[in-house]
Amino acid sequence: MPETDFTLIPAKQEDMEYVLDRLVEAYFENSFPLFGPERSREQVRAECRYYLDPHATSGIRSRLTSSKKKPPHDILLGVDAGGAKAGCMIIGVNKGAGLDVAWVYLLFVERESRRHGLGRLMLARAEEWAREHGMKALMLSVKTQNEGAMDLYGSFGLKPCKMWMRKIL
Repeated sequence: MPETDFTLIPAKQEDMEYVLDRLVEAYFENSFPLFGPERSREQVRAECRYYLDPHATSGIRSRLTSSKKKPPHDILLGVDAGGAKAGCMIIGVNKGAGLDVAWVYLLFVERESRRHGLGRLMLARAEEWAREHGMKALMLSVKTQNEGAMDLYGSFGLKPCKMWMRKIL
């Protein structure tokens, strides 16, 4: 793993509001222009809250515990040397991409912590996680205008493999 002043730790239940806030922020930072203004912050927050609900019939939290029937998923926090939250990552299996494909659902680094090695640490951990779980590939979604993320992901050997197109009616 890359040398950095950050550490990755498993998220606990009490960290889920932080993760939820980052999911919503990431949505509006990266997906909002793609999906349009039809959804309010409250709507997106409600959908993301369901996504993280351990009692939901679908969503990340409903699959956090590994079993033969359910693919594994993990939520990790990036913390700085003082223990302050600096980002988070959700990694798991996206059945649509294949049961042997690890998917980074969220890789979020706080603005003040960007370009200090946390994103690199998270991606290195994502690769380790994928190998530990017998995955054959690692995938994620990124907005092409996010040049910093594109550079980071490219430096890890990730390559574009899909393009979405949209027409607003």
